[in-house]
Amino acid sequence: MATKARKLHATDDPRRAAMRMTADEDELVNPSEDEYEDEGDENEDGNSAVAISPSPSQAEPATASEMGIIEEIYCENFMCHRRMCIRLCRNINFITGENGSGKSAIIAALQICLGASARATHRGKSIKNLIRNGHDGNAIVRITLLNDGTDAFRPESFGKRIMVERLIRRDGTAEYRLKNEHGKVVSKLKADLDAMLDHLNIQIENPCAVLDQENAKLFLKGDPTDKYKFFLQSTDLYKMRATFAKVEDETRLRQEATLVQEERKLKTLLKAKEEAERLYEEAKSIGHLKEELVGLKQSLAWSFVNAQELSLQDVQAQLDQVMHLQQVAAEKVLRRQQVVDARSAEQSAKNNALQEVDAQKEVFQRQQQALQQEIRELRLPVQKKHAAKNAMEHQIRQAQARLKRIEHEKEQRRAKYQLYLRSLEKQQAQQAEGIQRAQEHLHRVQAKKREIESKPMEEFAAELDDVEGQYVACSQQKREASGEVERLTSRLRALESQSQNKLVAFGNQIPRLQQAIQDNLHKFSAPPIGPLGMYFSLKPEHQQYAVAAEVVLKNVIGSYLLANGRDKNVLDNLKRQMNVPPSQANILIAKRTGRRYDNVHVPRGPLGDHAVISLLDIDNPDVYNVLVDVAKIESKYVYPTRKEAEDATMEGPSGRQRFVQGVSEVYMPSGDKLLVRNGNVAYIANKGQRHARILSQDNAGEINDINHRLERQKHELQALSRDERTHASIV
Repeated sequence: MATKARKLHATDDPRRAAMRMTADEDELVNPSEDEYEDEGDENEDGNSAVAISPSPSQAEPATASEMGIIEEIYCENFMCHRRMCIRLCRNINFITGENGSGKSAIIAALQICLGASARATHRGKSIKNLIRNGHDGNAIVRITLLNDGTDAFRPESFGKRIMVERLIRRDGTAEYRLKNEHGKVVSKLKADLDAMLDHLNIQIENPCAVLDQENAKLFLKGDPTDKYKFFLQSTDLYKMRATFAKVEDETRLRQEATLVQEERKLKTLLKAKEEAERLYEEAKSIGHLKEELVGLKQSLAWSFVNAQELSLQDVQAQLDQVMHLQQVAAEKVLRRQQVVDARSAEQSAKNNALQEVDAQKEVFQRQQQALQQEIRELRLPVQKKHAAKNAMEHQIRQAQARLKRIEHEKEQRRAKYQLYLRSLEKQQAQQAEGIQRAQEHLHRVQAKKREIESKPMEEFAAELDDVEGQYVACSQQKREASGEVERLTSRLRALESQSQNKLVAFGNQIPRLQQAIQDNLHKFSAPPIGPLGMYFSLKPEHQQYAVAAEVVLKNVIGSYLLANGRDKNVLDNLKRQMNVPPSQANILIAKRTGRRYDNVHVPRGPLGDHAVISLLDIDNPDVYNVLVDVAKIESKYVYPTRKEAEDATMEGPSGRQRFVQGVSEVYMPSGDKLLVRNGNVAYIANKGQRHARILSQDNAGEINDINHRLERQKHELQALSRDERTHASIV
């Protein structure tokens, strides 16, 4: 691609211009690599690159007639380029590279930046299609032109370089920015860009100036009509024809408008002529009135004299009265001056006293500032104590609520224990029956053993192999049953420990960490809030959604909320001292406002009742804000069944389904999740936790379930042990 060549102006000497053109052709040297370095071109995949090869000639120093030469092309998130900057020499530049490496994107950037539309580049129907795929922001293209010489474009505003920048937004809008050599915006008008291009004789849509791939194909393979159109564009006749047609239309409109105005003026002049003729006829009849006018003027003058003499007498009387009043006023002024002197002396004394009071005031103000500073320093530990007090009160309320739940659990367990005693009697009866069946089985086995011993040796060996296989299978089942018993026993101990201290649900070391935080509370600028799961709870009527709520909040439920980075360093040190695993007690940093967000949108009615934000009771406003920011609880919903969820939250036909506005994810009570991908519904099963560890108000259900499973496993283990001993005795 070649940059714009120098212009030959009418003011140049033809011989000097010819010599300069010869020098441009003959005296060519290689430009230095530092001057024209490609500054980071890259395509979207990062696999190929565009190489720029300056011509063997180095640009000679700028002369008085150089302007309009492209010095630099810069692209950011444009087509396949993430960020690319190419500096060009003043003569010929060659850009090479593999297919798809972004060579044509440079031509498109040049066209777009200098005013061409997206269709003119043959790279898209809309300018927003030129933004790099995968980038959600805006794209920027910038061209730097030389503006040096006697014919420079507005050098007082732009200087020796003009930067033309075009900002392409994702919504399809764009903005031009004409900047001076220092990068300051001079204009944003398209008219100024057109004026600059016209002044510099840059024709961006002229195929002789910029020939892209599509126009080249049209020139080579097009029919005569296309080639004639190409000829009109390249010779600028197409633009001139449009300009002439526009001038002709404007001329015709102006002629019509001028004719109407002149007709109106003619009518006005005719009326003025008639009025002048009428006045002329009237003027002929007033010549004899001149003598009467002279006499009237003389009478008027004598009447003025008489009136002035009468007014003179009145003025003389008023003057005498004023002189008398002036004498009286002078006496009053003298008395007032004496009063003023006395008041001035009194004012001076008061000013001196006021200055002393001001000095005392400044002393008091300094003392007041010192006291206020001391009060602020004294209030700081009080505020921290208040915060600690509030935290303790919150913990006390939680402990009281937990105590009530424990009392309720106690009553439930007492009732369950009575049921368990009754069921135990049944189990004992069943065990007695089992013992009897086992004895009968033992008798049968012993009889079979005697029968086998009485058989020949070959049959005995076959029977022995069969019994050994049964023995091995029984041993394997026994080991599996023992492992299941150990796992259930460990889970049961964890649940019982959690019932005594809820902090254990967040991790075994969290209670020690919480105590360390309370002991080192003075090191924090604001008391830490956490674990966050201690500051909100599931409403009693929504306990069936506990598992789904914990799946939604799994990334924040065990986190701590801190005020700044310094507090984070303190908590990190405490975590290391308490050997807290990195996956526990995560840290979130947010400004403390003490006020909930007032712009959180939750739909009203049945849809909003199923939002996670509606299922929770959140006391602390800062915790509420963090759950909105991090967990997006206002856009995640929980429904009892998949059908209800799809009916309430989805719209559109099959293959083009989508969530209604404000919904991003939908969960089932088991923690399974619904998503929409490419217009289709995806169902993701929850393969993690099956029971709520934190938000559940009653773990008795899970404990009872584990106890029953543990009893069954123990019975199976006892039966397997008996079978193993039986087979072992036979073997």
